[in-house]
Amino acid sequence: MIYFEVLGQPFLVLGGVKRAHDLFEKRSSNYSDRPRLPMVNEMMRLEYFLTFLPYGDWWRRQRRIFHDHFHPNIVHKYQTIQINTARAFLRHLLKSPDDFVQHIRQ
Repeated sequence: MIYFEVLGQPFLVLGGVKRAHDLFEKRSSNYSDRPRLPMVNEMMRLEYFLTFLPYGDWWRRQRRIFHDHFHPNIVHKYQTIQINTARAFLRHLLKSPDDFVQHIRQ
């Protein structure tokens, strides 16, 4: 392994696939946590968003739920809802174009 910084950007060069596999697969829990963000997590109270959750059992559970509903092989199930919603939006827009901003919010 070689570590160096260029213009403040850290780089880690691994000497082989086995070493990369050991670090990123076998020891992923050691390196996968999020940085502590006091402004976001504590002051804005956004710690419940998946992107701000610390790595662990709760994160894995939430990640699995997200994946079950949004992976590429499942999103086609939402097509009917999307089409119906787009049609409703266009009907509202035809009926009252001046309320465009309100229609977008719905």
